Amino acid sequence: MAPVVFLNLDGVTHPLSMQYAVLRGYPHAGPPHFCWATPLRDVLERWDASVVFRSTAVSMFGIEAIKSLAPAWLQGRVTGATGDVVRCIALFELRKVNTVFGTIRNCVQQNKLLHWVSLDDSDDGWPSDPAVKRHLVKVDASSGLSDPKVIKRLEAALRECAP
Repeated sequence: MAPVVFLNLDGVTHPLSMQYAVLRGYPHAGPPHFCWATPLRDVLERWDASVVFRSTAVSMFGIEAIKSLAPAWLQGRVTGATGDVVRCIALFELRKVNTVFGTIRNCVQQNKLLHWVSLDDSDDGWPSDPAVKRHLVKVDASSGLSDPKVIKRLEAALRECAP
């Protein structure tokens, strides 16, 4: 079975300050969406990995809208999204309903995944147990996937986490 990469977007595939105004019909300003994602392409192809988005942007705009911002090579690998970490319960009122790890764990359990890795700028809720933590490739949100060390760490995690 091919591995699954849980992919956070803001701080991983593009800067944290990324705006999604283009999805509301406004012109886009700043760096392009997924501007740091290119180094991920070879890894996904080499491992024939699928991608599951782990991003609040998906809960706000929907998976198809966010997928449409991704490069074509990535769009074809996206198979879904995790649940929400936060939910809007009223106008301007967000409530935390899960941890980053909790949403990933739920997806892993529901889909009986054996080979998976998470690329994220947050370790929210991740247990300290090395057997679990080895699935997390935590990135610096100021550089995300543009840091060459991240791809090396992702490759190592995919090898180490293989069943």
